[in-house]
Amino acid sequence: MRKEPQIIVAASPTGDAYRDDNAEALKPLLPYVSGVKVGIGTLFAPDPTAKRFVSAAAYRYGLKVLLDAKLDDIGNTTAKALMLLLDEYRGTSMITVHGSMSEASLRFVVEICGERGVTPVAIGLLSDVSEKECIALHGASPNIYMRRIMERAWECGLRNLVTSVRELKFLRRSEIGKQMTMIAVAVQPSWFPANDQVRTGTPVEAAQDGADYVVVGRPIMWPPSEIGGRVEAAQRIKAEISDACSIAISA
Repeated sequence: MRKEPQIIVAASPTGDAYRDDNAEALKPLLPYVSGVKVGIGTLFAPDPTAKRFVSAAAYRYGLKVLLDAKLDDIGNTTAKALMLLLDEYRGTSMITVHGSMSEASLRFVVEICGERGVTPVAIGLLSDVSEKECIALHGASPNIYMRRIMERAWECGLRNLVTSVRELKFLRRSEIGKQMTMIAVAVQPSWFPANDQVRTGTPVEAAQDGADYVVVGRPIMWPPSEIGGRVEAAQRIKAEISDACSIAISA
């Protein structure tokens, strides 16, 4: 049986839209998710709730915490910001940085994260960028651009990559792609309505194309009424992933 990707739920403890999303709200999801992503909007909010949320998720519930900081600056500035965030958000397992930074910046990140026991994760093309925009900005399709980011990150010592499901299969074909830990984002089940994400894919596609983790936010946190609540949504996504992996190995 193909290894099932683990589910990371994107949740935030602050803001009016998230006012009930505290760490206690994660407890019913524990049978189905292995991690929680805390977004950049929360990290820089002047609210101590976020720190308590990260600590509780990591230490009380044993979840992997993905701090989606998306750091992107020159080396010294990146290093200072990274150390500050890791000091503030104790319990962080993984933290994202832009793979387009200088090699010096990326190597700073790898060094600091190694000292703190945290996994650095490279990101490249955000999921709301269309193929047309990507070609206009970078002179390459999303597949090619993300492969460049992946190869560059690998050379600098990063072994984890955030990618949309759309590029996942292509990236897995290369030797580096076969070894990289892949975190798939913009993952939306077929039963969830379209939103601001552009390069999306389903949990089934993510599982079949080789994701190690799938990040799912709104489909779990705010599922359609016909699906039920958060637990029912998480159960359904987990089942879709399990079925996809079973079919893949039997095919």
